[in-house]
Amino acid sequence: MKKENIPAYEIVKQENLTDIHSVGYLLRHKKTGARLVLVENDDENKVFSIAFRTTPKNSTGVPHILEHSVLCGSREFPLKDPFVELVKGSLNTFLNAMTYPDKTCYPVASCNDQDFQNLMHVYLDAVFYPNIYQKEEIFRQEGWNYHLEQKEGPLTYNGVVYNEMKGAFSSPDEVLDREIMNNLFPDNTYGVESGGNPENIPELSYEEFLDFHRTYYHPSNSYIYLYGNMDMEEKLRFIDEKYLSAFDALDVDSAIKEQAAFSQVKELQIEYPVSESEEEEDNTYLSYNMVVGNAMDSTLGVAFDVLDYALLSAPGAPLKQALLDAGIGKEIYGDYSDGVLQPFFSIVAKGAKTSQKEKFVSVIRNCLQDIVRNGIDKKAILAGINYMEFRYREADFGQFPKGLMYGLDIMGSWLYDDENAFSQVQLLSIYDRLKEAVNEGYFEKLIQKWLLDNTHGLILTLVPKRGLAAQREKELADKLEAYKDGNMLKGGIVFADAVTTVSQTYAEEIKMPFYGEGLDGLMRARTNSLRGIVNGIDYNEFNPATDTMIAQTYDARTFRKEKVKNKRALQEQLGLPVDDKKFMVGIVSRLTDQKGLDLIQAVMDELCTDDIQLVVLGTGDEQYENMFRHYDWKYHDRVSAQIYYSNELSHKIYAGCDAFLMPSLFEPCGLSQLMALRYGTVPIVRETGGLKDTVEPYNEYEGKGTGFSFANYNAHEMLDTINYAKYIYYNKKREWNKIIDRAMAADFSWNTSAKKYQELYDWLIGY
Repeated sequence: MKKENIPAYEIVKQENLTDIHSVGYLLRHKKTGARLVLVENDDENKVFSIAFRTTPKNSTGVPHILEHSVLCGSREFPLKDPFVELVKGSLNTFLNAMTYPDKTCYPVASCNDQDFQNLMHVYLDAVFYPNIYQKEEIFRQEGWNYHLEQKEGPLTYNGVVYNEMKGAFSSPDEVLDREIMNNLFPDNTYGVESGGNPENIPELSYEEFLDFHRTYYHPSNSYIYLYGNMDMEEKLRFIDEKYLSAFDALDVDSAIKEQAAFSQVKELQIEYPVSESEEEEDNTYLSYNMVVGNAMDSTLGVAFDVLDYALLSAPGAPLKQALLDAGIGKEIYGDYSDGVLQPFFSIVAKGAKTSQKEKFVSVIRNCLQDIVRNGIDKKAILAGINYMEFRYREADFGQFPKGLMYGLDIMGSWLYDDENAFSQVQLLSIYDRLKEAVNEGYFEKLIQKWLLDNTHGLILTLVPKRGLAAQREKELADKLEAYKDGNMLKGGIVFADAVTTVSQTYAEEIKMPFYGEGLDGLMRARTNSLRGIVNGIDYNEFNPATDTMIAQTYDARTFRKEKVKNKRALQEQLGLPVDDKKFMVGIVSRLTDQKGLDLIQAVMDELCTDDIQLVVLGTGDEQYENMFRHYDWKYHDRVSAQIYYSNELSHKIYAGCDAFLMPSLFEPCGLSQLMALRYGTVPIVRETGGLKDTVEPYNEYEGKGTGFSFANYNAHEMLDTINYAKYIYYNKKREWNKIIDRAMAADFSWNTSAKKYQELYDWLIGY
């Protein structure tokens, strides 16, 4: 090849690839920066591939959907499905497309020169000029769509990729593989599912789908591969003149950052669904997974392929035998997963018990430590090296053209290092070095470093659970029913990028039937997008240091002397006996069942003892208005019922009372308890919604808490809590004042809430 004959390209490197009897060229397209590898030899089974580094940021499956969609017609081949036509009419020896965690590849192969040219032409046109911009139906067909079999029937999701991935996600082996990778690399593209999670696929919009193509399917982000006996110069001219030259260079941010090593090995347990007829017992997967170097270290990669054979595959493999002898699992296997920036080694026990996890890890580590201490079986290692070398020399890939497999091997390093394209097809010298290293303790050192001392690892337990599939189907059905019904609130929740409510606890509560108001299934389905952010109050309006509506201003430093003056003024105004020491409890509320008034009604006589004063302000249900009027008449020296609303009086109650009672049945956020905290009036609340999130229960042993709380919706549990608060007030005044200190120090201003919303918006835009 002469560079003067290919002026559009720069020859970066030329290398004799003696292992595969070829000459390799690494080229770069001058205008766009497109990367090319040429492998020249006398193989008549020619291979072309164009690949793109595709690094998704979520699990909507956009690379996978795009891989399907670009083959549904293009500028020069506007057929509905040219891929199917090629399968039927071409002389190809290989024709497909593949989505990987970090790349999408479009390879073809043929022994016929004209057929090969046609295939290359169709694929280049498909990736650069697909019909997806003109026909949204392609996206809907290949990705996802709503499907209604009958008018009155249930609404479902449909789509080629959606259905494919739904099947994939039902396989526990695939669930295991996916969860291992996602959890080993949580901070880069391997932390999401490039093929698409069925839960997330319907979140992908048509515009996001097109944006992904615009961004990543550009020559500047492409990897083009030609292999075999052909006129390489002619092919390069065609690729440039017909396609590459039409584009300008683009700065595509597709680089994959390395995952930082963990400070310690992670442990994780995840459920997977089994049918009602399947056993849960002895159906657990136990896995021990360690990240091993990076893809550019070819020697390390070959060495771990050998270790996989010697430790877990060879006859009498010690690690496999140790696990079987310990009765752990029905099947033991290992896997060295390359094809990613940071390969990882896995040891898996299939058909195990969940309770065997600790023993599983212990057996692995003890066995490996023993091997390091006493030396590995050199015969097994040499057998592994010879086996791998024989397979490599034979290049017998069955029905797959060897040029195709060499191309995929080349991508295993080329994708991560522009100039390191040929290391994976130059391995014979590595096999020779490893044979020598057997006697140098090399493999023992690898085991110690990567499998024993390594902290970048994951112990993953995959546990079967009956009913999980049905639960997920129910949640999905509820979500789709919401869309079908056309309920505006349901529809908004379905299509929203994120869903917020006014406290984190309430965000969890609304996933349950009692609180969910018929939307609990939908809320469970949107759990990954659901956030709870507590409301705030205006700290300028509600400020005891500046409040003009109260008798005496005070702050956190002066409340011990000044706050009581507000109690006296309130007692005088309401006609209650003026008594600084009397435990005064306030209620400012709508008088309804939701606010827990039925609890108060049940124990009113027990509540109104002579060591308490109860002040009520509000309106609502007639039965509760009359109840409080009755007790105001019955216990006029202890109860004051103001059955109206006054903003000024509410401020006086917040400032003058010792405690504030709020026993709500449910309370998404609640504001009254926030005002009470601000004024140093100790809240007594039920643990629900925002009340649970904003009032920390008093703990006399740890000296913590900003109020008092009870869990169950029970009148006597509420009464016991009030009496406990009363006990602390009368007998441990220093502790009571410390509670007030902590209450007044709490910050529930809008400044705090606004920061939470800012974090949410930053997350939504990927900031």
